[in-house]
Amino acid sequence: MTSATSYNNLAVYGGVEYFRVTNNTFYNGGHSPLAMSPARHGVVSNNVLKWRIGGSQDTDEGGIEVEFKPTHKGAGASHDIVVNGNNIEGYASGIMIRSTNDTLRPYSVVVSDNIIKDSTRYDIYLDADRDINISGNVMTSAVAHTSSIAINSGVRVSISNNTIFCSSDTLLSGSTINVDQSGVGAVISSVDITNNLVTGVNSARTGINARTYSGVISGNTVTGAGTLVSSTGIGVFN
Repeated sequence: MTSATSYNNLAVYGGVEYFRVTNNTFYNGGHSPLAMSPARHGVVSNNVLKWRIGGSQDTDEGGIEVEFKPTHKGAGASHDIVVNGNNIEGYASGIMIRSTNDTLRPYSVVVSDNIIKDSTRYDIYLDADRDINISGNVMTSAVAHTSSIAINSGVRVSISNNTIFCSSDTLLSGSTINVDQSGVGAVISSVDITNNLVTGVNSARTGINARTYSGVISGNTVTGAGTLVSSTGIGVFN
């Protein structure tokens, strides 16, 4: 599926339930190639999403989005979505979980075993309500980007067994895994960051940064010239 328009290649809108999107190949996409807004009880798996050179990419969009926007003609938040085993390359953000309504943030979402490459902003961006599992993903980038995993809001979030290769030579400041409450109605609580591998943290960056935070940081391997782990909240380290 290709798109030269300002819209999505595939839009799962209007409160669609009990769906599967599997084994497709998407190129480009004026917004995101695949967006769910709102949608419930769905699986998105084993798709390839690739930005080809040329065209105009919206820098506030992602390869795969689980979200709520009122213009997408559905009531209620997106929830019970599994995003698994996809290969996403070259988008501003690989996977975005978010809402334009602070009372309708997505919840009960699993993001697992995806390969995300060369994002220019975030590999995984989370502005969610609760019960989010981010595990087993592999993220690598040869271009400068803001964060590999960014958490602006979420309660009971697990970030585990992910592999992040920070291969960009650009000394861009920021954090590779960043937990920092931001936005109207945002809440961060019970965020566990465990058994992740983060390599190549440059001298201007922090490997894992957790602020306004409660949860456990445990069993992670973080290497590089920068600050490896920083917390100004009540994180538990062991």
